[in-house]
Formats: sequence, structure tokens, C-alpha cells
Amino acid sequence: MRKSVWLFTLLLLCSCVNNHRLSKALELAGSNRGELEKVLIHYKDSGEKYKAACFLIENMPKCYSYKGWLIDTLRYWKATTDSFGIIDSSQVAKWEKYPASMMNKEYDIHVITADYLIRNIDQAFVVWKKRPWNKDLSFDDFCELILPYRIGDETLEDWRSVYSEEFSFLLDSVYIGTDVMEATKVVMENLRERGFRFNNDFDSPHMGALFLLEHRAGKCVDMCDFGLYVLRSLGIPATADVYFFESESRMGHIWDVVRDSLGNFVNINSFHVAKFKWDVDGRRIGKVFRYCYGLQKEKLKFLSVKDEIPPLFRHCFVKDVSEDYFKDDLVLDLSDVEDDYVYLGVFRPQTAGEGVDIAKLRKGKATFNNIEAKMIYMPLAYENSTYKPIGYPFFF
Repeated sequence: MRKSVWLFTLLLLCSCVNNHRLSKALELAGSNRGELEKVLIHYKDSGEKYKAACFLIENMPKCYSYKGWLIDTLRYWKATTDSFGIIDSSQVAKWEKYPASMMNKEYDIHVITADYLIRNIDQAFVVWKKRPWNKDLSFDDFCELILPYRIGDETLEDWRSVYSEEFSFLLDSVYIGTDVMEATKVVMENLRERGFRFNNDFDSPHMGALFLLEHRAGKCVDMCDFGLYVLRSLGIPATADVYFFESESRMGHIWDVVRDSLGNFVNINSFHVAKFKWDVDGRRIGKVFRYCYGLQKEKLKFLSVKDEIPPLFRHCFVKDVSEDYFKDDLVLDLSDVEDDYVYLGVFRPQTAGEGVDIAKLRKGKATFNNIEAKMIYMPLAYENSTYKPIGYPFFF
């Protein structure tokens, strides 16, 4: 019996387009492999649901949660955030510089159950097919914008059913139309009424769906997560855009985006639907990236080049979406540079700068596409895990 199940599973894997990555994921699952195989067998005759299961599993090896008393402690104190966004200063001083080694990673692929994954897939398909604005939403977009069972490194939780029970009335009775952006506005108005207590203390992992539903407190990433849980649970296709560093604030920022019926992505900032795409939060940011659950294959080219490539540009689950925001291109003459790849940088104190874009040097010229104008940039190289200037700062 065991042998026949193994042979049947092997046939299932061979039928999947990306069976090499799927096979690798199953191998990495170790003793939990049987749970993932149950999912594939469950959907063996389900067409798109089987493909969705393959998509989730083959991209699962990167996914993990933090476990232990420390993350529980951080959540406890984050929950005490008052209406002014303040936590007891003595507790902030005590916990703000904890060593990351005090938290343990638990990889999904080692612990996720078949029941959990099947329940998430089924619930995601229900809202995809139910909402009228998704009639033209492609399967690939569904996989990125509604299907994922997690957002970041939060604890695995059965959040879809809880959020659906809490918020589905908004689209089943308050708004019953067919316009996805009108539906989004209704949802965001409800979230504004509920309120969110902004607090930037602790460099903590993602707080998690159930914590955010109960406490509605945290950083911009937590506010963004809360919005995504709500939107995806209701069948509104959404994800998160980000810039990683901005010179004036010396920080990054993340916000939600919703795919409209024309395939454009509309910004959601602090539960408000943005009127102007290019105005993210009033700052000059240079480039914008989008978090993805699925592997971005174009990034694989950077994994084998001889040059040392910074982590941002090797990150295979983030893609450059600056084209949605900026339309200007920049060409730099760097004929005296010998590196294959060069970087467009912004000012960062006590360093040579921070790279926000990468370009391959061709005949002494580097072309950077979809760059925000009216900013100061500088050309950079990257060696020994450090940026170094290869030209003077300039105003674009």
C-alpha cells in the first residue's frame, strides 16, 4: 500500500510544470512530506486547485515563523500601546535591543498540515469566484494577490475564516456592487472607524493576523498587514509595495496596493485610497518594489554572475514595480568603470550611499529605467559587501 501511494505521488509530481522545484520542496519537508503529499493527492483531479497547491508548496521553503517566549513578550507589550501610540518607556528600553538569536525560526514546510493548506486554498477559491470584479482576474494574479496563506514571518494562523466572519458583511450587505475600488473604499472606511494605534517600538517580526484583529497596534508594516488580511479574506486582490530606504527620513515604508478592474494597482495608505499614484507619502523615494509569494525568475540571473550583487537585487521574491510610479529613464556615462554591474544610489549618512537600482554596464553606459525625477543620486559600485562611490552626486 505504501509503495502504491509513493508511485501515485510520483506521477502527480511529474504532471506539475515546475516539478523540479516542487520535488525539492517535498524533499526539504523531511518528516512532514506526507502532509504536503496529502494536499497534492486531494487536488489531483481539481485542475486550478492542484496548480495552486503546487504554487504554494514549491515556494514554501522560504517561509517561516518566529517562535518562543520572546516574540510572545514583544506582542504582549505591543498590545499595551495607548491611544497616543506610547508603550511604557521602561519596557521599551528593556526589550528594544534584544538579540535576534533569542528567537527560533520554525519553517512552514516542516510543520504545516494538509488540513490547514487545503482549508486556505478552498477559502481563497471561494472568494475569487464569488466576487464579480474577479471575473477577469487571471489565475497567476489570483495566486499572488488572494491565495497566499501568509504575508511575512508571522505565526501560522487560521485567519481567513476569522476575518471573513468579521468583515464579510461589508460586501454582502453594505456594498453589493461590482466595482472593486468602490468595495475597497467601503472596507477602508470601516478600518478607519475601528482605528489603528501606530507604534514604532521594537524591531519585531510581523505581529500576525489574530493579534492585529484584536489589538490593531503596530508599525506601518503591521497596518499594511492588517489591511491585506481583510482585503484578501474578502476576495479583493491586493499586495504590498515598498521602498527600502529614503534619504530624508533614513527609513523605508510599506503600503497596500489593490488591483483594479483594468489591471492597474491603486495605493492604500493609512486605510485611505490614494488619489495620485506618484504621491506615496510625500517623500522622494527613487524606486518602488513589490513583495511576492512566488519566485521572480528574472532575479535568478544575478545568482550566477561573477560580480558581487547586493541582497536587494538578488532577492528572488521581490520585484521592481517602479514602472507603475515613474516613467523617466536615466543614462550615465561610466566609461572608466570596469565592473559589469553598477548601481544608482541615494545619500545615506556615514556610508558611501545606498543602492536603489542596478544596471548592466554596456559600452561604458548604464541605463536606469523608471527613475523618480527631482532627486539627488550618485553612481555606486559594490565590493566586499559595501557600496563605494564611482562618481559625483548629481541632481536628476
